[in-house]
Amino acid sequence: DRAAALAIARSSANQALTDAIRAQVGTIRAAEYAILDQRAGESERNSRTIIVAIVAPTLTAAALLALVFFLSNRSLQWQRRAAEEIATERERLRVTLGSIGDAVLTTDRDCHINFANPAAEALTGWSSRQMLGQPLAEVFRIVNEQTRAPVESPAERAVRQGRVVGSADNTALIRRDGTE
Repeated sequence: DRAAALAIARSSANQALTDAIRAQVGTIRAAEYAILDQRAGESERNSRTIIVAIVAPTLTAAALLALVFFLSNRSLQWQRRAAEEIATERERLRVTLGSIGDAVLTTDRDCHINFANPAAEALTGWSSRQMLGQPLAEVFRIVNEQTRAPVESPAERAVRQGRVVGSADNTALIRRDGTE
């Protein structure tokens, strides 16, 4: 009944029991707050670790990418500068070889012509365009003046031997049209 319940609720035994329960709830609550604080600290440390794990490689990758870009750009600048210098030297050589009075022919290792100046054109009767890629022996035909027998080109011998070779005396160069 109601009166009996109120009497129990107001009794000192019930009061002690309620106080004990409140104390245990307080202890449990304090323990839970301690665990929550511990987990919050761990979570914060884990968050920092994750951020560092993400940010550090990203910054490293960005730095490497910037370095690659810088070095590539620098390499391209060097290549452009080198190409400009080569073009300048090539033009200087072309003008020099074009303006001298001596015939100049250059060949590859197989003695195929890859350059001829205007004096060489006048001497051989071939245009530079016609000479390009031709064997030297076909363009620069040398014969003995008296016997008319073909003589080996000193230029071919120089390429083969890898040293300077003089030309034979009493020789003539036969032009493209057959004249000397």
